[in-house]
Amino acid sequence: MAKKKYRVRIKETKLVSAKDILANAENWRMHSSAQRVVVNDLLNTVGFVDYLKVIALPGGKYRCVDGHMRQEIADGAEVPVAILDLTPEEERLVLATLDSSGAMADTNKMALESLLDKVKTTDSVRQMLKDNLRKAERISADFLNTEAQPPDPEFAPGVKMWAEDQEQLLFSADNQWGIPDWKLDMLSTQVPTQTWAGEDIVNVEKTLFVHESAGTKKALREGRGSGGVLCYYTFDGKFEKIWSDQLTYLEELREYKLGSVVTPDFSIYPHMPVAQQIWQQFRAHWLGRYWQEAGIKIIPSVPCETNDHCDYAFCGVPKHVPVCMVEVRGIKRRKWAADYQLKSIARAVKDWLPETVVIFGGKEHIDWLWTGLPKGPTYVPIESWTESREFIRRKHGWRGQDEFMKNLHEKGVKSNGEIRSPQGQKGSVGALTH
Repeated sequence: MAKKKYRVRIKETKLVSAKDILANAENWRMHSSAQRVVVNDLLNTVGFVDYLKVIALPGGKYRCVDGHMRQEIADGAEVPVAILDLTPEEERLVLATLDSSGAMADTNKMALESLLDKVKTTDSVRQMLKDNLRKAERISADFLNTEAQPPDPEFAPGVKMWAEDQEQLLFSADNQWGIPDWKLDMLSTQVPTQTWAGEDIVNVEKTLFVHESAGTKKALREGRGSGGVLCYYTFDGKFEKIWSDQLTYLEELREYKLGSVVTPDFSIYPHMPVAQQIWQQFRAHWLGRYWQEAGIKIIPSVPCETNDHCDYAFCGVPKHVPVCMVEVRGIKRRKWAADYQLKSIARAVKDWLPETVVIFGGKEHIDWLWTGLPKGPTYVPIESWTESREFIRRKHGWRGQDEFMKNLHEKGVKSNGEIRSPQGQKGSVGALTH
């Protein structure tokens, strides 16, 4: 019997600019932000190992049949393409079935698990492989009319969510509100002791950068913040984009090569509706876990000015946190806010058992803050960006005598960096002077 011959519909292979490849108007696939992270990791780690399938068009352009996301990520770089010789009807058939037919394959669980043990890759790619294994197990269980296995408690698979039909990840949550849990092994041990406001950086690992403050983005893009810490202690409107455009911002964070990132401090106030407060916490925790899965270590931020009895404000954080951070900037002028913040710090210390608490704006508020702090952790008060900027001005003679440091010493700052409260409570602090 003569061997069967199949038509080869690949007319040519070559390298072309990704900008010359147009999206297919009939493409039905929607790619989640998590999937983009995985594909981006694979391209950066391994590179292209398969062709984008395209149809040649007049004028040196091409229409994509398979590989839309890779084309978008490539952003103008040269990519390998296989130019197909298909009729419009055949093109639609390939567009509808190319990936779908491969997804019908059964899974040899033991072989896949053995392969996973030998694979060295990023956390996001490894998690995708594990999710595929769990998905295959559930599909198989449904087909056999047996009870499907529950998702791995460490990481549930992606699900359809609320925002613009985007597919977002649903992370594990050991609480009734679904606020994602943070992973202890991806919490940072980094302790910043000074806030950058434009001066020369002496020790970047001890330097805190404030998102969108003057000159910060330029410094980070130039690589001067590599190894440092980034926080979001500013107006919510300045960092809303980190939620609305999660993938783009994640790629920015990776370019900065920071040592760690403080979780976003979406504002929570006692007068807010409870649903809004929970939503703010959910977003902060979701982003924190998202960054952890992408290999970025985080520093938990203590909720600002919330009720200490609101469990949703303190859940999702493991015990024995190496370091957490809290903002007290501008609170002194509102006594009710100061009372709430001290209660929030006390609740975080009780639930999280942190080794170190960095207090952003703490240097300006030693007079009322120190006597109200609970015993236990090491407290490291550092200046706010505004005060750091003012210090630079005073240092250059713009503001005369340094009243700020004079007041600090009057409040109990010793030459060895130790602070004592009027009651004799003792605690260690870091970098009280520049």
